[in-house]
Amino acid sequence: MDDLTAASKALKNNANTAVILLPGKSHLMQDATTGGPNEYNDIEEMMSPAALGMIVDWTTRFSPQR
Repeated sequence: MDDLTAASKALKNNANTAVILLPGKSHLMQDATTGGPNEYNDIEEMMSPAALGMIVDWTTRFSPQR
């Protein structure tokens, strides 16, 4: 949580950012039980669909419209 607070403070003046806690995800944005490196070999997904959806939504929102 300290990292989340620090990131939020550092980015508070930038409207094009979002700091979001993803419970149950590792720092690789994969569904995980502990998020620890000992799980890496057991996780088959490349990225959590929920995390990927958030990235797509953010990219769509802040990309220039053509």
